[in-house]
Amino acid sequence: MIPVIIELSVLLSKTPKQVTLVTKDEGVLSMLEEQGSLIAKHTGITHLRAQAFDPEGVRRGLRVDYEKVEEQYGKDTPIIIGKIATLSAESVKKNTKEGIIMLTLNGKEYALESSWIEERVEAPEGFTKIQFSKGYILFKEE
Repeated sequence: MIPVIIELSVLLSKTPKQVTLVTKDEGVLSMLEEQGSLIAKHTGITHLRAQAFDPEGVRRGLRVDYEKVEEQYGKDTPIIIGKIATLSAESVKKNTKEGIIMLTLNGKEYALESSWIEERVEAPEGFTKIQFSKGYILFKEE
């Protein structure tokens, strides 16, 4: 957990005084519950909110490496991309085994490398998002 504390301290020292930290990692949430005020004090943060859910206005989606899919599956690429667009990041993660996600479309099976699919988290307008190893930090631009 020490590397995460160091990473957060460095990132938080570069942000404005009020930030929201979003992570689903129970260890990080627990650590912030215990050490959040100390981290805030050392980084100059006056308001540090930690939560496991996205704040209002944050949008999540998936981005697919179209070139890799097309190279592998040619003319079937649009239906594969269309199917992935209907999936959530959680369902992709849940259905990924050994770095491969299997899709069955129109009776055909497709194996896609998980590295071809990237989860995107977009901050609302007027906010900045900084990614860290266990989640992200969101703050209003000044």
